[in-house]
Amino acid sequence: MEKIDESDYVPGHCRPSFPEDTDRDYDFRPKPPMPIPPIQPHEFTQRFYLCRRRGKLHRYHLTPCRKKCGRYPGPNGALARIPKRNTWPDVAGQEREFLWGLLAIERPSLFRVLLYHILILSAPFAFWWLWHFPWRHSGDLQNASVPFSVICVLLSMFWFPLLQK
Repeated sequence: MEKIDESDYVPGHCRPSFPEDTDRDYDFRPKPPMPIPPIQPHEFTQRFYLCRRRGKLHRYHLTPCRKKCGRYPGPNGALARIPKRNTWPDVAGQEREFLWGLLAIERPSLFRVLLYHILILSAPFAFWWLWHFPWRHSGDLQNASVPFSVICVLLSMFWFPLLQK
């Protein structure tokens, strides 16, 4: 197994390396590995985020289109090049094990978060408007704002633990 200097390691950074060819804990093809990463970023985007519908490319946004989309027309050897572990890591041992695999990076969308919040808050606003105008409770602001207040408290309970990190 390859020895890595702990002082050079920065968590979250990927190092393009592969297990040794003689390491039986991992299965990947070809052995020895090619010097490029198994899946390039543009290939991952084309394979999982782009889709052809009616001859035009479009992206997955709010609704998936797997039923209407064709499969990725590119080469299919990328999955075999990713190292796959055949055995479980030794969690009882005191030594630190170095593992190979995919580095997943989460990229939340501000637009989607705002859209979900607008959708969640639209029902209390609709109730507030209905309470004041069609139902003719024009002087009763307190009862009209109760659903909005409850939803805001629930949203703050969702966001508070995330903002404490």
